[in-house]
Amino acid sequence: MISCNHAAMLIDKKEATSISFMESLKLKFHVLLCATCKKYKVMSKQIDQTLKKYVSQHNTVNVHLSEEKKEAIIRKLNE
Repeated sequence: MISCNHAAMLIDKKEATSISFMESLKLKFHVLLCATCKKYKVMSKQIDQTLKKYVSQHNTVNVHLSEEKKEAIIRKLNE
Protein backbone atom coordinates (compact mmCIF):
# COMPACT_ATOMS: atom_id res chain seq x y z
CA MET A 1 0.00 0.00 0.00
CA ILE A 2 1.23 3.50 -0.78
CA SER A 3 1.87 6.10 1.91
CA CYS A 4 -0.47 9.00 2.60
CA ASN A 5 2.16 11.41 1.21
CA HIS A 6 2.30 9.44 -2.03
CA ALA A 7 -1.50 9.32 -2.17
CA ALA A 8 -1.72 13.10 -1.72
CA MET A 9 0.83 13.61 -4.49
CA LEU A 10 -1.18 11.33 -6.81
CA ILE A 11 -4.42 13.15 -5.96
CA ASP A 12 -2.82 16.47 -6.86
CA LYS A 13 -1.12 15.05 -9.95
CA LYS A 14 -4.42 13.60 -11.17
CA GLU A 15 -6.02 17.06 -10.99
CA ALA A 16 -3.20 18.62 -13.02
CA THR A 17 -2.43 15.91 -15.56
CA SER A 18 -3.12 12.20 -15.72
CA ILE A 19 -1.84 9.24 -13.78
CA SER A 20 -1.08 5.74 -14.97
CA PHE A 21 -3.48 2.86 -14.59
CA MET A 22 -1.36 1.33 -11.81
CA GLU A 23 -1.12 4.65 -9.98
CA SER A 24 -4.87 4.98 -10.27
CA LEU A 25 -5.43 1.50 -8.81
CA LYS A 26 -3.02 2.13 -5.94
CA LEU A 27 -4.69 5.46 -5.21
CA LYS A 28 -8.21 4.00 -5.30
CA PHE A 29 -7.19 1.20 -2.94
CA HIS A 30 -5.48 3.60 -0.54
CA VAL A 31 -8.40 6.06 -0.51
CA LEU A 32 -10.80 3.18 0.07
CA LEU A 33 -8.94 2.26 3.26
CA CYS A 34 -7.76 5.69 4.48
CA ALA A 35 -10.38 8.14 5.73
CA THR A 36 -7.87 11.00 5.93
CA CYS A 37 -6.84 10.70 2.29
CA LYS A 38 -10.46 10.27 1.24
CA LYS A 39 -11.25 13.58 2.95
CA TYR A 40 -8.15 15.19 1.38
CA LYS A 41 -9.29 14.05 -2.07
CA VAL A 42 -12.74 15.62 -1.58
CA MET A 43 -11.29 18.85 -0.20
CA SER A 44 -8.68 19.09 -2.95
CA LYS A 45 -11.36 18.71 -5.62
CA GLN A 46 -13.50 21.39 -3.95
CA ILE A 47 -10.56 23.80 -3.82
CA ASP A 48 -9.72 23.19 -7.49
CA GLN A 49 -13.35 23.72 -8.53
CA THR A 50 -13.62 26.90 -6.47
CA LEU A 51 -10.42 28.32 -7.93
CA LYS A 52 -11.45 27.46 -11.48
CA LYS A 53 -14.84 29.09 -10.93
CA TYR A 54 -13.25 32.21 -9.44
CA VAL A 55 -10.75 32.55 -12.28
CA SER A 56 -13.43 32.06 -14.94
CA GLN A 57 -15.67 34.68 -13.32
CA HIS A 58 -13.05 37.31 -12.60
CA ASN A 59 -10.36 36.75 -15.20
CA THR A 60 -7.92 38.30 -12.75
CA VAL A 61 -5.28 35.63 -12.97
CA ASN A 62 -3.07 36.30 -15.92
CA VAL A 63 -0.23 33.81 -15.81
CA HIS A 64 1.89 33.09 -18.82
CA LEU A 65 4.48 30.37 -18.58
CA SER A 66 6.99 29.58 -21.26
CA GLU A 67 6.73 26.16 -22.87
CA GLU A 68 10.00 25.26 -21.15
CA LYS A 69 8.54 26.07 -17.71
CA LYS A 70 5.34 24.14 -18.49
CA GLU A 71 7.36 21.08 -19.54
CA ALA A 72 9.50 21.32 -16.40
CA ILE A 73 6.38 21.36 -14.22
CA ILE A 74 4.91 18.37 -16.06
CA ARG A 75 8.21 16.46 -15.73
CA LYS A 76 8.28 17.17 -12.00
CA LEU A 77 4.67 16.00 -11.60
CA ASN A 78 5.49 12.79 -13.46
CA GLU A 79 8.37 11.90 -11.10
